[in-house]
Amino acid sequence: MSDPRFGRRLEALARKVRRARALSARQVLDVLRAGVWIAFFHIGLRLWPYPDLIRRFDRGLKDVAAGRPSPSAAAVERIAAAVDIAARNSLPPAKCLSRSLALRRMLRAAGFEADVRIGVARPGDAFEAHAWVEVEGRVVNDAPDIAARFHPLEQAADLARLRLRDVASRRPDSRTAPLEGRP
Repeated sequence: MSDPRFGRRLEALARKVRRARALSARQVLDVLRAGVWIAFFHIGLRLWPYPDLIRRFDRGLKDVAAGRPSPSAAAVERIAAAVDIAARNSLPPAKCLSRSLALRRMLRAAGFEADVRIGVARPGDAFEAHAWVEVEGRVVNDAPDIAARFHPLEQAADLARLRLRDVASRRPDSRTAPLEGRP
């Protein structure tokens, strides 16, 4: 007698293989790069304080030129989709902060000014935190209204008070998980 869970897992694996085969060579490279950055930030968040981590991984990046034309929405979405694919398939599953830091790094390397936003919410007696990326004030890796659900921390003093290791170790719930509808 066969286990029905095995059949479902095999079907899910077959779907992932079909999707992977449909990716272009550029998309595959973007996904692989994203997976490496997600892993670096996953480990880095456990080794260094947030400001040190950002300084270490921003080394070698050119400053984004002021007055640069608006980023191509297609290029931003292509990079965001690659990070999303890598994050959904990483082991352990990527948390919102590692995912957002990887996306920020890849966008900045491509010449786009990208910012990680960290927000907090207190639904009832609980405390929740979430991270997302914005390019020119537009959310690129989450629901557009995420800033309405989480109060963004704006000052470095706020970041210093927040224990980011605790934030990184939390698993986002369905309300804070990035949208899964991307290609």
